[in-house]
Amino acid sequence: MPETIDIPGKLQAHSAAAFLQALQATTADEVILNFRPLTFAEPSGVMTSAMGIRAWARGLRNTGRTFRCEYEAIEPSAQHYLENLGYFAFVQDGYSGINRPGNPGQFLPLTRILREQLEPRDGESMQDRIEERSEELAQVLCDADVSDEAVQQLRYCFRELIRNAFEHARVEAVYLMAQRYAKANEAEIAIGDLGCGIHATLREARNLPDAREAILAALQPGISRFTEHNRGEHGNSGYGLWVTSEFCRLEGRFHLATSHELLSIKDHQTSFTPIPLQGTVVSVRLNTLHARGWATTLDTIIARGEAIAAKNGGLSASSASKRVRL
Repeated sequence: MPETIDIPGKLQAHSAAAFLQALQATTADEVILNFRPLTFAEPSGVMTSAMGIRAWARGLRNTGRTFRCEYEAIEPSAQHYLENLGYFAFVQDGYSGINRPGNPGQFLPLTRILREQLEPRDGESMQDRIEERSEELAQVLCDADVSDEAVQQLRYCFRELIRNAFEHARVEAVYLMAQRYAKANEAEIAIGDLGCGIHATLREARNLPDAREAILAALQPGISRFTEHNRGEHGNSGYGLWVTSEFCRLEGRFHLATSHELLSIKDHQTSFTPIPLQGTVVSVRLNTLHARGWATTLDTIIARGEAIAAKNGGLSASSASKRVRL
C-alpha cells in the first residue's frame, strides 16, 4: 500500500530537514510525495529538499521501490513558482527542465553547472571561467549592469560558493538557484551537490572525527583540506564559507546542510538540526542594502579572518578570495 508523505506548508531549510527525515524513515514500496499542503517556498528549502529527494531516489534504484509527486490542486502561486524553477522536473526526472531561462530581477531557476563547462580555454584559467559564469548569474538576478554594487556582491558569493563546491565536493556537477526580493532589499542564493560532504573532506586532512566539529571548522577562515603549499586548482584557502557566512551575519541568514547535519546562523545565533543529507547545500540570504560599499566590508572581513587564521595556524586568504574582480 502506498505511503503518503506531506511536503510542509512552508518549504524552508528546517521544514525541509523534517520532511527528509520522514522520507528517509519510510520503507514503503510506493511513496507519494504530497505537495498539496505547500503554500510558500524559499531557496534554502527548495534546494535542500530537491537534493535530498534526488539522493534518496538514487537509493531506490534496483530495489523495486518507486515514488511519485502529487501537486495538482496545490496553491496556484506555489505550484507556478516551483514549476518555473524546474523543481518537479528535477526531483522526478533528474535533469530534464534544468537550465531554463530565469526571470531577470526576480529569480534564477534550478541550474546545473558542469565541471567540463568551466574547463580552461583560450588562455583563461578555470577561475576565470567561474568568474565569468558568476557575473552572468548575478546580472540576471539583479537585472542590472555589472557596475551595480549588488551585482558585485552577489557575483562574489556565487563565485566563492561555486569554486568551493568543485574544489571540495569531488563532483562533476553542482546545482544552484537564487531569488531576489527587491521590496525587502534581500537576495538568497542556494547551491547544492551530491558529493562526499564536508566531514569526509576535512576528516582526514584536519583530523576532525566529528561531523559538527568539521562543519564549524569549515566556517573558520583558513581551514581547508589543502596546505599553504598545495592550495588546489582554484588557489583555495578556506575563506569562501567564512566570508559568505560573515556577510550573512550583517542582517542575513546562513544555512549549511552537509554530512547529516544542518547548521543555521541567524542573528548571531548558531544551531544544529539533524538532516539525512550526505552531500552539501549552502544557502545565503543577504541584505542587499549592505552592497553599498561592500568591498570595504570585504576587506574588513578578510583582514579579521587572516588574523584569526594566523592565531589558529590556518591559511592566509588567496588573492582570488580578496579580489572583487579578476
